[in-house]
Amino acid sequence: MKCRCVLGSLLAFFGSAVVWAQSVPQINQPLRPESAVPGSHGFTRTGDSCCGSSVDGTLADFNQDGKPHFIRVSLRPAKMDFRDQLIGTSSHIKVARLTNTGDAPVNLSGISVTGLFSQMNNCPTVLYQVGDYCDIAVRFDPSRRGRTVGQLSVFDDAKGSPQTVALSGVGTVVKLSDIGVNFGDQKVGTKSPAVAVRLTNTGKSSLVISNIAVVGGGADNFSQRTGCGEKVPPGGHCTIKVNFKPQSNGQKNAELQISDDGGGSPQKVALAGTGT
Repeated sequence: MKCRCVLGSLLAFFGSAVVWAQSVPQINQPLRPESAVPGSHGFTRTGDSCCGSSVDGTLADFNQDGKPHFIRVSLRPAKMDFRDQLIGTSSHIKVARLTNTGDAPVNLSGISVTGLFSQMNNCPTVLYQVGDYCDIAVRFDPSRRGRTVGQLSVFDDAKGSPQTVALSGVGTVVKLSDIGVNFGDQKVGTKSPAVAVRLTNTGKSSLVISNIAVVGGGADNFSQRTGCGEKVPPGGHCTIKVNFKPQSNGQKNAELQISDDGGGSPQKVALAGTGT
């Protein structure tokens, strides 16, 4: 009988961000036998077998017919790219799945991450049968501005160990009140009321703004007026007002872009409206 370490039970085990931080000391630590006892820590057990893993194939032994057993495992996806994340906060999780794709048990010895990332998993020490799997949840926890990379690694006795997932994310101090503004229908040649987009510097040093502009194919249908100077002090904010004045009928799209040194530049706000 097979076992599935289901994502739902994994997420239930994680709980809130507070639970993650306070109740999961094994984040970034190798798998421990005591934290991988079948039937515990939120993964589902069926019969006497539990979750699994495997990739190219390591010869294990031979079955009763004299055919060789191979240890194989797959880890998917191959990469995880996290969206811009405010420094000092944690991202939503992304999940990698480890699956036994061979015809022999796979023994796991450790799971770890590098960089500004953390992981938690519901993987046991052995994935017994083909199709058995478990899930590994990864978060991005930026502590500095700019792009950073890392790696999720799974250590086992399958060929190609450790299996890896490339990790990347961008830390930023720039917080925008909106990621998109839709002005709806607007009569051609008339200007909409202004919509304010608020920019906040959540960092501990001044944010330097080099440019604010509306760009894209429909840019001539939008205008912006900024109340932001060249610098925004720590904890400070400023407002950018955007208007829509369609030049012709139909859907119009553009982007408000803010170039700065806060990480993740340029920050973008999608703009949309329809000329009638």
